[in-house]
Amino acid sequence: METATIFYSDKTRWTDNELMSLPRDGRKYELIEGELLMSPGGRTHSLICLRLATLLVRCVEKKKKIGRSL
Repeated sequence: METATIFYSDKTRWTDNELMSLPRDGRKYELIEGELLMSPGGRTHSLICLRLATLLVRCVEKKKKIGRSL
């Protein structure tokens, strides 16, 4: 299984502009408190998200009260 990793470099803090200038190479880059994190953006991740969303929708549909405000 692929996981997110910290992208190590000589930079101590990354900015939003620097993040936006990174190449579009199929990886998912994120900034968290100035640290650059890199995740592989692959088919496996997309399939897991799709399956989780499907399960959540089915659960909510079975229990009509879930998701309604009180």
